[in-house]
Amino acid sequence: MKVGNDMFTVETTALNTFSNVIGLGHAYIRSHTNAREDMQPGQRASRVGRNEIERGRRMQMKAHFSRLASLIPTKERLALPSLLDQSTSYIRQLKQRLEELRKRREKLQGDRAVIEEQRDGLMLPVLAIREVGSALEINLITGVNQNCLLYEIFSVLREEGAEVLTASCSTVGSRTFYSIYSQALYSRIGIETSTISERLQDLVQPVARQFIC
Repeated sequence: MKVGNDMFTVETTALNTFSNVIGLGHAYIRSHTNAREDMQPGQRASRVGRNEIERGRRMQMKAHFSRLASLIPTKERLALPSLLDQSTSYIRQLKQRLEELRKRREKLQGDRAVIEEQRDGLMLPVLAIREVGSALEINLITGVNQNCLLYEIFSVLREEGAEVLTASCSTVGSRTFYSIYSQALYSRIGIETSTISERLQDLVQPVARQFIC
């Protein structure tokens, strides 16, 4: 996954560099042509200053074009028009490559999400049972498609003489969290918490991890 991201970043950087330099090259050619066309005989007084500006701009563009030439996969020494044409063609190839990498990265991310969801599903449901005073607290974590366990837990509680006091649930991602509090329906008779624990453990086996507090 990291390799795909690294390749995507490197080629995106190269594409941006090519685009910027080519844009500067075209702008330089246009401005240089326009400057020569607009030059009038009466403007010779400012010609020295313009020459200095032009010299600085040429040096800057020479550095840009050298950078561009070093990025293109060719060993030939190219004239400026050929350099720009070949760079433009190479940019098209890079864009196609970037699109392929983008699709590949999205697929890898989707595959990883599926794998993680399946892995989490193998660890569910999770059951935790403990006594809180005269009440019995039951915490259950299930997958989104395992809601039937909740109703089976209620059935076990009723059969063992317990009534549900409160029950709450919340969903986070692909997991649903249940918290159930119950107590004996008849306080004089009470409930056998050990029996309830055993039955509930048997209910969620063999895919569950049991935690008895």
